[in-house]
Amino acid sequence: IQNATTNSAEVSRETVQEYKPAKIEKYIMDHLVELGMDNDVRGQARNIKGCAIWQDPKVAPEIYDDLQSFREELNNYYKEINEFEPIPDLMTSIRETNSHDVCKKARIHEEGLQGLFPGGQLSESSSGGFIEPLYMPMRHPNHCFWAAPEDMAYFIHDFEEICRTLKPTSRRVLIDIGASFSMHDKIVPIVWLLELYKKFGFTFDHIYGFELTPTNTSDFYNELLPDEFMASYHWINTAVTSEIGHKLNPLDSIVRKFNKDDFIIVKLDIDHYDTEIPLAKQLLSDESLHELVDHFYFENHVIMDEMGAWWTNTMKGSVKSSFDLFYGLREKGVSSHFWI
Repeated sequence: IQNATTNSAEVSRETVQEYKPAKIEKYIMDHLVELGMDNDVRGQARNIKGCAIWQDPKVAPEIYDDLQSFREELNNYYKEINEFEPIPDLMTSIRETNSHDVCKKARIHEEGLQGLFPGGQLSESSSGGFIEPLYMPMRHPNHCFWAAPEDMAYFIHDFEEICRTLKPTSRRVLIDIGASFSMHDKIVPIVWLLELYKKFGFTFDHIYGFELTPTNTSDFYNELLPDEFMASYHWINTAVTSEIGHKLNPLDSIVRKFNKDDFIIVKLDIDHYDTEIPLAKQLLSDESLHELVDHFYFENHVIMDEMGAWWTNTMKGSVKSSFDLFYGLREKGVSSHFWI
């Protein structure tokens, strides 16, 4: 959804015309080479220390204190999320009243997200409010202090602002490319994300799941898929392709069937470099997709010491190449997030 209008009776908000990275994100982007993040040699992964900026004040002294404050604020933010009382589907009220007054119910703090991040380390998208800054190790910063590769409590969503982009005709769509329902530390990541959105009043009208691994359809619907998503879920048990225009390229065959007034999420995680990267680059380069896709979640297995034990021989490309991709998408209006 891009630049949707709001009810004239609502408190006016400044329209962000361009992406505004947080200070820590801007610093990292400007110093990726100095930090050694342009190294793309897998055999040197142990020398590519994404956590050094969090652990050693001498590595990036200009942002070290900001990073420590942000980590504390992030942990407190998720305490508030865990205590937040679920709210009903926001779209019901928007359709009935043609107003965005109901969006205030998704406000997690009386001063908005900025009230929970007084250090100011939030990046601001051009269309959907605040999001988390990009930083190494492309996981929760707690991973730098104890092994926490599957801790998902690092995403930041401005649900109130996202709500204000919805129109009465908007459809909420999630396209899950690599729809594994396997457990990660006692959670299923995509279910965690769906339940987070639902908690803040976003119920998806359509969920498309592409998965290569052969799965018995009866087992999937009876044992894996939570009941609450049955009415909206489309299970597509086959591989995707990055071939432009192919019906198994979801960016072409599905995303383009919707319009800029819809709220569309794409999640990409198939652990196949030669398919993932072309799809991500298609999203980056094709301007017609920028007004359609609102959020993009992607686990990019680049070469970095802290993730080597999990990504092993799937690591390819430099951390810098990944940051350039994600930052470029954010500049195009697509709020991109490092997936787990």
